[in-house]
Amino acid sequence: IICPNPFKESTRIKWSQFNKLSLEINILNLSGEVIKSFKNQNESNELIWDGKNSMKIEVSNGVYLIEFKTLSSIELIKILKINQ
Repeated sequence: IICPNPFKESTRIKWSQFNKLSLEINILNLSGEVIKSFKNQNESNELIWDGKNSMKIEVSNGVYLIEFKTLSSIELIKILKINQ
């Protein structure tokens, strides 16, 4: 679950169907480049993305992909960042 989507400042990413211990969550641009990566180290099933890349720089408006990656599967979900 991605809420809100589209988003302006931040968005909450929640999941339940993945093995929490082996889950990696990546934010990708449309070129497939990882701009932010989250490793699930605290066994949580949600996180908040602040719309910034791994260098803490605000990303531009547009479509991004959230990649849920485990040892056995990959799932992509589109998300839209809009003007503040």
